[in-house]
Amino acid sequence: MAMELHPATKENLGRDRLVVGKAWGKVYGGYFSDERVLNAFIRAGRKHWEALPKNPRVLYVCSGNGLLGERLAGHLRKEGLNPKLTIVDASKEQLEQNPNPATRKLRLDVLNMDLNEKFDLIIMRSSLDYQHTPELQVQMLERIARHLKPDGIFLNQAASFRTKTERDLADDIYKTTPQIGDRHFQWHGDLGELHDKAGLEKPKKLGEAPVLRLTHEDHASRYGITHDDVKRIQEMIRRIPRNERKAIKTTTEGYEIKCQFPIYATRLKKR
Repeated sequence: MAMELHPATKENLGRDRLVVGKAWGKVYGGYFSDERVLNAFIRAGRKHWEALPKNPRVLYVCSGNGLLGERLAGHLRKEGLNPKLTIVDASKEQLEQNPNPATRKLRLDVLNMDLNEKFDLIIMRSSLDYQHTPELQVQMLERIARHLKPDGIFLNQAASFRTKTERDLADDIYKTTPQIGDRHFQWHGDLGELHDKAGLEKPKKLGEAPVLRLTHEDHASRYGITHDDVKRIQEMIRRIPRNERKAIKTTTEGYEIKCQFPIYATRLKKR
């Protein structure tokens, strides 16, 4: 299958060049491989796991090394199921970090993914925000929707903020320097519309993963931002009253961002 990358995906891969492959496990203090984070996802979806068929087809999009998918597959096997896991990512280096020969690994861009297959379960986490406009987010969700079986389920752990003001400020922080680049984070007020346009039902919140605490040091390590970048971001944050940005604050040396990770489930809209 030919590898075609959307321009936005090419940009995102370029910005993450410092952490692809083995270095990914250390990103943000190892948050995405933290047992508490993995277990929170598995606990949140437990009622949906119980409804899966005996041999569920599972698709993990924007999977990185596929760790979350592997943990979930292991949990399903303990429950007596026989899952077939497919992981999809645009990064060859990330996929190569998965050592499981039984897992199908596909290097693809979800924005133009067309596997000509349907899945009982599709999962994703902290990836929708990489699409920096609502239109791109809908396009991504549409691609996911076309790969769901009629009774399939899609679970997404979305990088989010409690209020639109905080979400917009986080978006602006990421746009302030080309090293970090454009992001469009989530908040509960727009998720329903995005899903509706993509042919999905309004997402239902199942639970929440631990909060991710980001600092300027994390961004410097991942993206290589400079001292001047940090100062500029501090000035941007201070323009918003403190009581309107409780999840985002300046510190003596830089800044701190507390990102929420609610876990949502949705299905195809009934016709």
